Amino acid sequence: MDLVDLPGLYIADLPRNPARGRESDRLVLYLALTGQPLDPSERVSQMLPNLANTFYKSPGAVTSALRRVAETLNQTLYERNLTGPAGEQRLGLLTCFVLRGDQAILAQSGTVKAVVITAQQSREFYDPDLNPLGLTDAPEIRYFQTSLLPNDSLLFSAQPPENWSVESLRIDHGQGPESVRRRLLSQISGDLSAILIQARPGKGNIQQLRSAPVQPPSGMETRTPETNEQPKVAAATLESQISAQEWPVEPELQQVSNEFTPWTEIPIDGAVAATTLGALEGVPTSEAAPIEITAAPAGEAPVKRTAASCLLAPVLWLGGLFSHLISGIARLLQALLSRVLPEETLASLSNTSMAVIAIIIPVVVVGVSSFIYFQRGLAVQSELALEEAAAAAQLASTQTDPLAQRQAWENTLEYLDQVDSYQSLPQAQELRAQALSAIDALNQIKRVDYQPAIVGGLPATIKIISVAVVGDDLYLLDGNSSSVLRATLTAQGYVLDNNFLCTPNAPSQTGPFIDLLPGSVELEKAADTITIDPAGNLLYCFIDQAATPGNLQPPTARTFTQLVAFTQDFSYLYVLDPPANAIWVYPKGALTQEPRLYFDEYIPPMQDTIDLATAADELYLLHVDGRLTLCQTSNLDVSPTRCTDPAPFLDSRPGLEDTELVPTIPYTQIQYSQPPDPALYLLEPINQAIDLFSLQRLTFQRRYLPASGLAGGPATAFAIDSLNRTLFLAAGNNIYYGRIP
Repeated sequence: MDLVDLPGLYIADLPRNPARGRESDRLVLYLALTGQPLDPSERVSQMLPNLANTFYKSPGAVTSALRRVAETLNQTLYERNLTGPAGEQRLGLLTCFVLRGDQAILAQSGTVKAVVITAQQSREFYDPDLNPLGLTDAPEIRYFQTSLLPNDSLLFSAQPPENWSVESLRIDHGQGPESVRRRLLSQISGDLSAILIQARPGKGNIQQLRSAPVQPPSGMETRTPETNEQPKVAAATLESQISAQEWPVEPELQQVSNEFTPWTEIPIDGAVAATTLGALEGVPTSEAAPIEITAAPAGEAPVKRTAASCLLAPVLWLGGLFSHLISGIARLLQALLSRVLPEETLASLSNTSMAVIAIIIPVVVVGVSSFIYFQRGLAVQSELALEEAAAAAQLASTQTDPLAQRQAWENTLEYLDQVDSYQSLPQAQELRAQALSAIDALNQIKRVDYQPAIVGGLPATIKIISVAVVGDDLYLLDGNSSSVLRATLTAQGYVLDNNFLCTPNAPSQTGPFIDLLPGSVELEKAADTITIDPAGNLLYCFIDQAATPGNLQPPTARTFTQLVAFTQDFSYLYVLDPPANAIWVYPKGALTQEPRLYFDEYIPPMQDTIDLATAADELYLLHVDGRLTLCQTSNLDVSPTRCTDPAPFLDSRPGLEDTELVPTIPYTQIQYSQPPDPALYLLEPINQAIDLFSLQRLTFQRRYLPASGLAGGPATAFAIDSLNRTLFLAAGNNIYYGRIP
C-alpha cells in the first residue's frame, strides 16, 4: 500500500500579508528528525507551520529569512537536548525550498543530498560535514541556487543511500515522475524517504498531487507483510512552475530510514488506522451513526436525536440567550432615556427602535474602544522596539571590537524589523540607514547605483545567461532562444541593434548555446562574438554580416561529453568538459586543430565544475558548491601542473583578518579582470552580489551590492568593464549597469 502524505513535508500557503521581500516566495519545508521521539506538543506537523510563519514574517533577503527558520528550529531542539536525559538527543535534518519565478533556492542543514537534472547537466548539492540542527547553539546552513526550467528535476533526500550520485541514479532530463520512481526502485533495495520536484509550465503555484491509498475490503485486518515481500511505492506530485513527486516514509518519523518502507509495515493504533483507511470495521461510512442524548424513564424507549438536532440545539440556546440579553439592555436603555428625553418623545419610540438602539450603541462603543486599544497597543509596542533598537545602536557606537560592533548593529536591525512590523516610523528609517551603513563598512560592502541598461527593456521571454562588453557594445546571450543580442551605448542608455542577427539557423547548430565570448583577432576566425553549445558547435556572429556556424575539433582519442563553459587567455582557448574530467586547450587560436589536455600527471576531480577563468599560468575552476580549485602550470618539464583543491578564500574584514572565508551561498560564475587592476570577480546570485578577490592568496577585498533591490530575482550573469569602471548585472530578462564605487 501507499502513503497518501509524506510526513515531514510541508507546502506553505502564501499568507495574505507577508513581510517585505516575501511576496513572491513559495516555500516548501522537509524535516526529518533523528533520535528520541518528540513529546506530543513537539510533533513535526505542529512545528512546520510555525516555521513557515517565521519565514513569511521575516523581511529582507531570502537567505536571512531562511536563516531565521533554521535558528528557530535549532533553538527548540538544542534547548530540548540540553535539558533532556543524556543520550536522548533529537537532531533535525532540514531542507528549505524556495521558488521565486524560475529560480530555486535551497537551504540545507544536515547531511541532506540534492540532485538537479537539467537539459545541460546534472549537479549534486551535498555537504557531508554539515551538522544537523540541535547539535550546537548556532545552526550550520548551506545555501544553493539553481534555475528550474520546464522538465528540470530536483531530487533530494534526508538520508540517501551511499551510492546516490549523479552517475549512479542515471535519471534522464524530462523523464516522467512514474518512470523516475521505477528507476529508483530498481536501483535501491529497501526503504527510502525522498522527494522529486519536477518543473512544469504554469503560473508559479505549488500543487501537491496525492495518490489515493488502496482501500482494503470490509473486515480485512491490517497486517505486517512478511519480510520477503517486495515493497510497492506510488508517487505523489507537486506542480507549479514546478511539479514534484514524493515517496512515502513512516508517519511519526521516529527514525529516519534509508530504505523504502510500505506503510503497512508501520505499527499504527486504531485511531490512526481509521484516519488512514477511511473506515473502521462495522462502522458505516455513508451516514453518521445515531448519538444517544438522554436516558429515557424506565419502560420507555430511549429518546434519540439525529446529528442535525444536536447541532441545532446550541444554536437555539444561543438565540434565547441573545434575546434575553437584548431585552435587558432595552429595559435599561428605556429607564435611562426616560430621564433625558421628554415623555412624548420617549412614547413615540417603538419597541423595534428601542431594540435597534440597544444593539447599535454597545457595538459602536466596543468598536471604538477596540480601535483605540489596538492603535494604542501598536504604538506602545513600536515605541518599545524603537527604544531597544536605539540602545543597541548606542552600544554599537561604543564598541571597539569589530566583532562586537557587528553583532550590536545586527541586533539593531532585528529590533527595527519589529518596529516595521507594527508601523512605519521616520526615526526607524533613519536608524536603519545608519545601521546598514555601519554594517556595510565592517563587511567591506560597496553599494552600486545600478540603472536599467536597455532603453525600453527586454521581452519577458528572455533570460540572460552570459554578458560580454566590447567598447561601447553590449552582447547578451539569451538562454531560452540561444540568440545573442547586441546593444550600443547612447546618451540615454543602451539601444538594441535590431539588424544584428546572431541565432542558430543551420542543421548542425543543435544548441542550446551555453556561453559567450567576445571575438578576437588572435583566434582562427575573427568575429564580433562566439557562442558554444555542449557538443562543441560554434556560432560566429558579425555586426555587418550573417552568422557563420563552425565547430571545435574534438580530440582524436576522445570526444566531447558535455561542455559547460569556455574562456580565452591571449591566443589560447580553454574548454571545460566536466563529465570527461577534462579541460581542452586550443593554442594559438587554432580551433580546427586537435586540442591538448591541460593537465599532465595529476588531474583534479572536475565532475561538478560549472565555470572557469584563466590568468597567465593560473587556472581557476569554480565548483557547484562554491569552492575553488587553483591550478598552476610551469613551462619547465621537471615541474608539472600543481593544483590546490579546494583553494581557500582568505578574509580581510575587520576582526576576521587572515581567517578562512567560507561563502554561505555558492558562487555561480567567475571572471578574471585584466590589468591594470587584475583580480577575480565571483557572482553570488541570491543577493545579487559580486565579490572581488585579489589574486594573491585569494583574499577577499570587497562585495558589490545594489543600492536598492533589483527586479528579476536572483542574478543570472555579470560582466566587468575595467577600463570604464562599470559593472553589468543581469537578472532574468533585466540587465543593469553602474559605476564601480
